[in-house]
Amino acid sequence: MSVEPAMAQDALAKAMVGKLLYDADGKKLAAIYKLDAKGSPQILLEGKMVTVPLATLKKDDDKFATSLTKKDLMTQN
Repeated sequence: MSVEPAMAQDALAKAMVGKLLYDADGKKLAAIYKLDAKGSPQILLEGKMVTVPLATLKKDDDKFATSLTKKDLMTQN
């Protein structure tokens, strides 16, 4: 088992955790609380832990955004 993926995950977590996440409309959603086992960010949204699919994220400078809306995130399974 290689240590590199875990190290990359740790570096990603350090870069993301605590940063604000914005939705597809550019509105603030919440701060990224933690990453799940697959590396997808999790946020607390209306008292619910919500996992944001990693494939929907983009990073501009130091700003993280998802291509999903708040409604999309609240209704996903």
